[in-house]
Amino acid sequence: MEKELITSRSKVIAAYKDANDDGKKMLRGLYGEELFLSGYQKIKTYEDACKVVGTKPTDFPGGTPKHVIAYIKLCTIAKALNLGWKPDWANFYEYKFFPWFNIEEKDASLCVGSADNGSNVGLSCLYSNNVVSCSSAIFGGALASQSEEIAIYFGKQFTEIWKDYLIV
Repeated sequence: MEKELITSRSKVIAAYKDANDDGKKMLRGLYGEELFLSGYQKIKTYEDACKVVGTKPTDFPGGTPKHVIAYIKLCTIAKALNLGWKPDWANFYEYKFFPWFNIEEKDASLCVGSADNGSNVGLSCLYSNNVVSCSSAIFGGALASQSEEIAIYFGKQFTEIWKDYLIV
């Protein structure tokens, strides 16, 4: 007679976090991949994001520019990925993260590297210099992420939508 093992979900997840690559592979085999995904990692499509935020996917009227459609989709996805977190723009000590893209000259495709606040390619880049003063606005707030990990996922998982938004 085989004895059934019973353990809590939190213990299995804690073991997964502490496990090496082989241990993680074994635990995913036993319990399934889905158990170990973070909340945001379950969002794979725009439609998934709509479900998380409680809206229906938007039907865009004909003639709507592709970059406008992409921006609206990215705003919905950002809201879903951040799971309720909103950037506090009055708090200069709160980090906000954005995907960083390297646009390759050979084919103008987006290659996600890492999330970094030093990139001038990303959400938007406005720069004024050599007149009376110098100012810049590099990032758009609606597409901020609460962590570097989420920003990297946001860029990698939704590269095609980002491409539609950034390459007009």
